[in-house]
Amino acid sequence: SLGRAVALKVLAPELCERAGFLERFEREARALASLQHPGIVSVHDAGVAGPFPYLVMEFVDGASLREVLRDGALES
Repeated sequence: SLGRAVALKVLAPELCERAGFLERFEREARALASLQHPGIVSVHDAGVAGPFPYLVMEFVDGASLREVLRDGALES
């Protein structure tokens, strides 16, 4: 609604069935949202929609970590 691209990470709903998961998820989301560093994406929001826990994060255009690793770009 704010006219900017974001990345949405949706976690498996089965995770909510684990004891203490939602408390840890909320605590970790708050911790991530408090971090500001050029090498860390910003977290804009977090919550649970129906059975799905989610994070709304800054969108960073480029290759995924999986693609970078597949291409061997991090090998020394």
